[in-house]
Amino acid sequence: MRIVIAALVVLAPFLLASCVPTGMPPTFLRTESAAWTRWLDQETHYGSFSGLTVREIMRDLSGPAELSTDEVPALDRRIVHVNVAGLTVREALWKVSRDYGITIEWASTHEPRTFMGVLETEQREAPTGVRTMTEVMQSDYGDYLKMKDEKRIHREEVQDGILYYAIQEDRDVGFSNGTSAWYIEIERYKTPLPAANRPSP
Repeated sequence: MRIVIAALVVLAPFLLASCVPTGMPPTFLRTESAAWTRWLDQETHYGSFSGLTVREIMRDLSGPAELSTDEVPALDRRIVHVNVAGLTVREALWKVSRDYGITIEWASTHEPRTFMGVLETEQREAPTGVRTMTEVMQSDYGDYLKMKDEKRIHREEVQDGILYYAIQEDRDVGFSNGTSAWYIEIERYKTPLPAANRPSP
C-alpha cells in the first residue's frame, strides 16, 4: 500500500500540471506594469464556463483589463463547457487564445484605477472568507442604463472617459457548522462612456 501511495504522491504534480495550458509564449500579455502583472499572474476567480460565447468568456476573464482581439467568427462561437479552475488569469486567457485560434493582445495604457477606495484589480473579503466586493468587471453602456432604470446603481463615477459603477447584491452563505449568514456583496463594473455623454473639454 505504501508503494501505491508514494506513486500517487509522485504523480500528483504531473496531474496538476496537465491542467495548465501548454505552449504559452513568454511574451503573452506582457506589460511593464507591476500592478497589472500581479493581476495577470493571480488565480482567476472563475472555475468554469458553460453555454457562453467565446466573446462572453473573454469579457469575464479580462476583468478590469483592456485587451484587443481580431474580430473573427470564433468570438461568437458558443462553448458547451470550458474549465479554467486553478489557472492564473494569464493562463486562462492563453487557453482561450490557443483553443479557439484567437489573437489576444494587451491594450491597457494606464495603471489600475481606484474606485470606491479599492484598486480595480482587487477584491475585498470578510474575515469569514466571503467576498464583499468584486474586482471591476467589464460591462456595456446598455447594461448600465438598464440598472439605472431599475434604480440599482449604488455608486458611479467617470474617470478618463470610463464610467465606473457599482451595485449591491444580497447573498447568503452557509458554514460547515450548519449556520448561515446574509450579507451584501458590492459588484463593480466599468464601461466606456459614449462620446455624446462625455463632458466638453
